[in-house]
Amino acid sequence: EEDRGRGGSTVSDNSLPSKRFRMQDLGLAWETVESVYCFIYPEGPRLYAEEQDPCVIPMLLTNLEGARSYAAGLRFTRPFYLQQNVQDCFKYNLIPKEYSMEVPPNSRLLHLPTCCVLVSKKPYFNFMKNVLSGLYQLFIAGGSFWTLLQDYVSKLFLIPSPPNGLLALEVELPGFKTPLLIRPPRGEQYLDVRLSYPFMCLPVEEVLKVVSALLTEQRVIFVSPIYPLLTCVIQCFLAYIFPMDWRHPCVPILPSQMLEYLEAPGTNIMGCHTTAGDLSKLEETVLVDLENGKVTCQLSGEGGDLVSLPSLPKAAADTFRARYSVLMKQKFSIQEMEKLSRMSPNELEKDREEFKYQMDSELSLIFLELMVNIFDQITEELTVSHMKYEEAVKKMSPEDQEFYRAATSTDMFSLFCDSCRSHTHRTQYTILAEKMKMKRYKQTGGGGGGGTNGSSCTTPTSSRVSLSWKLLTSRRTSSSVAYSPISNTVFGGPFSPSNSFDAEPNNAASLITGNSVGSHRHSFPLTYPGSSPQQVTVVRLPSLRSSPVDRASFISRVIELLTEAMKDKKVAAPCVYLRGFYQIALGQFVSGLDDFFDTLQRLSVSLVPDTKIFQQVLSNLPSPVHLDLKQKSYYKHVTTRAHSKLPTSSRRHSGSRVNLEKKFPKNALALNDFLKIVRENELATDAESASNLHHILSEGRSTNIAADVFSSFYEGWKLVLQENEGVDLNGEYLEKSNWRQGYPAERVLAVSGHVRSSYYSQSVIVLTTYRVLILSSLKTHTFADFRKTLHFDKGEVSVNIFQGKIPSILVESVGSTAGGKGKGDTGSHQHTDQRYTRISITQKRGPTERYIGFPSQKEQEYWYRMIVELQKGWELSVARKDPHVLKTAECHVILQHAIIQGGLLDRYNPNQRTKMSLKLLTLQAKDVSEISSGITVEMLQYRINPCLHETQRQTVESLLYIPLSDEEIGLGKLWIGLGNGRLKVYDMEARYFESDVKITDSRYDRSVRLSCLLLVDTQVWVASVSRTIHIMDADTVCHVSQLSFLEDVPRDLALTTTHPRLVWVLLLNGTLLAFDPETRTRKAKMQVPGMTVHSTCTGFSIWRNQIWVGTNKGLLVVMDRKELKCVQELPIETQGKKRQVEIKHIAISSEEEVWCSIHCVPKSENSDFLAVYDLKTRSRVMVYMKLDNRITVILPVQNMMWCGTKGGKIYIFDSKSKLYTEEGGVPKVLAAHDDFIRTMAVTDASRVVSGSGSNDGYAAVWKTDLELHTQQTSQL
Repeated sequence: EEDRGRGGSTVSDNSLPSKRFRMQDLGLAWETVESVYCFIYPEGPRLYAEEQDPCVIPMLLTNLEGARSYAAGLRFTRPFYLQQNVQDCFKYNLIPKEYSMEVPPNSRLLHLPTCCVLVSKKPYFNFMKNVLSGLYQLFIAGGSFWTLLQDYVSKLFLIPSPPNGLLALEVELPGFKTPLLIRPPRGEQYLDVRLSYPFMCLPVEEVLKVVSALLTEQRVIFVSPIYPLLTCVIQCFLAYIFPMDWRHPCVPILPSQMLEYLEAPGTNIMGCHTTAGDLSKLEETVLVDLENGKVTCQLSGEGGDLVSLPSLPKAAADTFRARYSVLMKQKFSIQEMEKLSRMSPNELEKDREEFKYQMDSELSLIFLELMVNIFDQITEELTVSHMKYEEAVKKMSPEDQEFYRAATSTDMFSLFCDSCRSHTHRTQYTILAEKMKMKRYKQTGGGGGGGTNGSSCTTPTSSRVSLSWKLLTSRRTSSSVAYSPISNTVFGGPFSPSNSFDAEPNNAASLITGNSVGSHRHSFPLTYPGSSPQQVTVVRLPSLRSSPVDRASFISRVIELLTEAMKDKKVAAPCVYLRGFYQIALGQFVSGLDDFFDTLQRLSVSLVPDTKIFQQVLSNLPSPVHLDLKQKSYYKHVTTRAHSKLPTSSRRHSGSRVNLEKKFPKNALALNDFLKIVRENELATDAESASNLHHILSEGRSTNIAADVFSSFYEGWKLVLQENEGVDLNGEYLEKSNWRQGYPAERVLAVSGHVRSSYYSQSVIVLTTYRVLILSSLKTHTFADFRKTLHFDKGEVSVNIFQGKIPSILVESVGSTAGGKGKGDTGSHQHTDQRYTRISITQKRGPTERYIGFPSQKEQEYWYRMIVELQKGWELSVARKDPHVLKTAECHVILQHAIIQGGLLDRYNPNQRTKMSLKLLTLQAKDVSEISSGITVEMLQYRINPCLHETQRQTVESLLYIPLSDEEIGLGKLWIGLGNGRLKVYDMEARYFESDVKITDSRYDRSVRLSCLLLVDTQVWVASVSRTIHIMDADTVCHVSQLSFLEDVPRDLALTTTHPRLVWVLLLNGTLLAFDPETRTRKAKMQVPGMTVHSTCTGFSIWRNQIWVGTNKGLLVVMDRKELKCVQELPIETQGKKRQVEIKHIAISSEEEVWCSIHCVPKSENSDFLAVYDLKTRSRVMVYMKLDNRITVILPVQNMMWCGTKGGKIYIFDSKSKLYTEEGGVPKVLAAHDDFIRTMAVTDASRVVSGSGSNDGYAAVWKTDLELHTQQTSQL
C-alpha cells in the first residue's frame, strides 16, 4: 500500500483483512499497528531471493500513560512471483505462489517479508510463541494463506486464559501433535516467560546492579545481538522488582532507523542491537551488555565527575546470593537419576519443562524476598513519619544511605507507598513481609533489632536461608477455595522450596496426589506459597484440530466440562468465571451475568469482572431480557458501581514524589492541617494529646494556630530532643525495653542544668522514663525511681540557717507518716528568682532527706507537674497493664518541656499557666483507685491498643479469636474489627499486630464500619454496615468472596454445628438467613414477627433447633430453624408503670438458660436489669435488678456470664451457684475501660477479651481461672 501511494509496484493480493474491529479492545492505536513491523524487522524489511528461517519476536508496547501491552510477532517469508506489467514497464505485479498453478511468464520468484502478530494484555509470551509456531506449520503445509489464517484465529478466539486459582487448561490446536498446556497466572504478574534468562547472560553481581539501576530509576540501555532476548530479559527484570511498577517508557527493541532515541533524556529502558555503534559516549546511562555479560555505569555526580551506581543494601544482597547459590545446585539430570526412564520423548520433555517452571517459581520467590528485605522496614518507617525514616537511614552505612536516598525519591516508590498506606490490596509481598516480620520479632525477643532494611538484616546462615520458605509452607491445610492473591502463584512440586532450602527431608506424604476425573481431566501436585501443597486441576477442552469447528457446539461442550469440573470445590470459582464468558458468547446473557455477579461473588470476589462487561452486555440486551435482569438482586449494585467514578490503577501516578523534607507552614494552621503535621512528625501519640496541644497553641480558642507560634513550639521541640540526645550520664546505663511486658526502653525526657541538690551545689537534673537522676561532672545519682511507690508533695524547707524557708517538693513512700502535704495552691506562689525550691524525699527506713533546688518557683512548678505526670503514667500503666499509657506520659512530658523551651506559656498569668499546663498533662487528673483494686489487677492480663501510630481512636466493634492448634493453647490470632473499617490481626503470643486490612465498599470505594465476625472452618465471615458479608481467608487475611445485596445490615452471625451445617445471619429488620458455608448459597429464610419500620433486632442465640431473637421493642421471639416458623413470643414484663422496654443483648449460659439485658425508657430506678429464661420451659426464672449500669454485651464463659456495661465495667455472674438470687449475692466487678463495652470474645486458654468504644479504644485481655467470690452490695 505504501508503494502504491508512491506510484510504484502494485500488490495484487486482493484478500487483505479489513480494519473492522474496535481498537479500544486491542489497547493499541492504529499508528502502532501499522508500524509494528518496525519492531519485528528492526533492520528494515527487504526482498529475499531465498526463503528465510522463521522466528518469533516478543514485544513489549508502552503507551503514553505507562500502561503496557504484550505481543509476539511471527517473522517469515512468503513466495511471490514478481511479474512485469505489460502495459506499464515501470510497474510490477506480485502474485502469491499458492494462487498460481503455473509459473507466470516474464516473472521471478521472490520471498517477501511477512509478519503475523498476536497481541495480549498479559505477557503470555511462551503460549503466543507456541501458537504462532503452529500457525507457521499450517502455512508451509499449503493452502490459501488468508483462509488458513482466518480459520486459525477463529479457533484461538474460542480459547480463554485461565484466571487466578488452581485451574489449568489443555487445548489441541492444528499443527501440534500434543496438547498445549495453559497454566494459571504466576501471581499478580501473569508471567509466562523463563525468569532465568538474565542469569544466562549476566553474573549474579551484574544482575543485582541492574536491579539497583531500576529501583533508583536510572536510564538503562540493554544491548544484545539477539533481538528476542532483549524483550525477555527486560520483562524478567521488571518482574524481579515486583511490587514496584515501572511506569516510564520501555522500548525493548529499538529499530535501527530510530537509534537517535537512545539519547532521549529522562528515565527510560531501551534495547538495541550490538551493531548500534559505540554507546559508551552516552551520558547518564547504565549500559547492560548481554553478549559480554557486563554492566557499565556512566553516571555523573554534582561536580560532573563519574560516580558509581548505588549498590543494593549489603545484608539483603548477601541473603539473595546465599539463596541463589543453593537454588543453582538443583540440576534436572541429577533429579532424574533415581527415576525410571521415560517411555516416550514427550514425557521426558514434559518433566523437563515442569522442572524449569518450578525453578522459575523459586527464583521469583527469591526476588520477592529480596524486595521485602530492602523495602519493608523502610516503608513502614516512612508511612509512620518522616522522622522515623530519617532515624533509620542515619543508622545505616554510607553505601546503604546512598541507595535509600535515591530509591525513596522515585515515582514508583511513591506509588508503592500509597498502596501500603491504603491497606486495601494484599499481595504476595504484603503477606511474605508480615510473616517474615513476625518471625524476626519472635526470634529477636520483640526488640528493635531484626529490621528488614539493608543495614539491619542478619547475616545469612543456613537457618536464615531457609526462613522465608518455612514461613510460606508452615500453613495448616486450608479450605478448598482458591485464595487470592498469594495462592495464585505456583511453587513447589517435586523440587519444592522445602527440598531446596530446608535441612529437613522431604515429606512425600504431604503432596496431594490428584485423581483423574473422566478422560479429559488429570491433576499433578504443586506447592503454593503460604499454603500446604495443592493440586492444579487441568481441564482439557474439546479438540480444535478438525476444520471447520462448529462454534456453538464447541462452547456448549466447554460449558458442560466446566460445570462438571465445578464439583471440585477448589476450582469452582475459576470454572464459574470461564463459564460466565462462554455463556455470554453463546447468547445466554442473563446466565452469564448471574455467574459473574451472583455465583462468583460468593465464591471468589477477586475474580468478579469489571463492570464494563456488565455495561457491554446491557447495551446489547433486548427489552424483555433487560426487564428480567432488573429483577436480579445485583442489578442495582452493579449499576451504581458502573456509574461511579472510581480511581483507575492503570493511569500514571499524578501525585508528586515522596517528599522527605519537612516544610513549615507559612500561614496559620487549621485543625486538620495541624493534626496531619502532628501525625507525620509523631509529635503526639493519641488524638487527645494532639487536641490539647492545639488548644494551648491556639491560646485556648478553637481557631487556627499562628505560623510563628507553631514555629516557636517546633523549634523548642527540636531543642528538647537535641538536649536529651546529647546529655552525658557519666556511664550510667539506661534500662532496655521489656518486650514481653511491652514497656519501652528508658530514655531521657527532660534536662535542666541550673539546680542545687543535697549531693552537689551545682547539679543537673535529668528526667527519664524510669527515674529522676542527679548529675555532676563525675558521678550520677538516682534521686527517685518511679517503679517504687512514692508520693510527691510541695512544702517549704530551709536550705541553710542563713535563709528562710522556701517552697519545696516532698517525696515520701506511701504509708509513711513523715512529711505532710503542703498547704499552698499549685498556682498561687509568688515568683522568687534568688531562692531555691527543693524537692525532698523521705524513705521508709529513715528520715534521710535529699533535695533538689530550682532557681525559680515557676521552674519548680513545671518540673513538679512533669514528675507527677510521669509517676501517674507509671501507676496507670501498672494498674491497667498497658505500656502505651507510659508512652503517652513520655509524650506529655516532652511536649510540656517543648512548650516551656519555646516560651509559649509566658503569655499567661500564673493561674492560666497552671491551667494550660494541666490541659496537656491529663494523666495526673485520673483516679486509679478503682482500676487498681485487687480484683481488676489480679484478673487483668494486659491491654491492646489497636490504634497505634494513629491520632484518632476507634471503636472496637467486634472481636474474634482463632486458635492455632490443640497443642498451642492461647497462642492464636485475635481479629479486631474497628469502626473505621480496619480489620487488624493480633498475634497473642508475640503481642504484635501482623496484619492490617481495610474493608471497603466496592460501589463507592470507601471504608465501611464492621458489625461482627465469625470463624467458619478456615475462613472468617466479616459483616459490615454496607449490607455485605466479606469472607476472608484466616491464614492470609485475603478477601476470598462476599455475600452482597442483603436486605438490611447484618446484626449478628452464628454457625450451627449439627446437620445441616449452616451459617445464620440476623438482619436488623428481623430477617433470618441461612447460608451453606461451602457454596455460600442461601438455604433458608424466615422473618421475625411483629417487626415494624421502627423495630430492630438486637441479637440472637441458637439452642438446638430454636433461635432466640431479641428486639428493641421488648419482645423475645423463639423461632424454629427446621420448621422455619415462629414458636412463641415472650414480651418482657416490668414492674410499676408501663415503660418502653428494649432488649440490648441475649446469650445462652451453660445451664441451658437465656440471659437478656433489659433497658427501660424513660430511665429511672431499676430501669436496667437482667432477665433469665429457661430454654426448655420458656419461662422466666430470675430477674436481677441491682445494676447501676446498662449491660451492652453478654458472653458465656464456662459456668460464668461476663456482662459488659455502658460505663466500661464488667460484671461477672456465676450461672451455676445462683449467687444472683435473693440471698444478696452480687457479681464481681472489673474496671479497665473508659468507655462502654462494645464486644467480648473468649480464647481457647479461658481468657476473655473485651473491646470498648472510641473514648477508650482498647481491647483488654482478662484471666478467668480465678474463683468467683461475692462482694457487698455497697461495694457494687
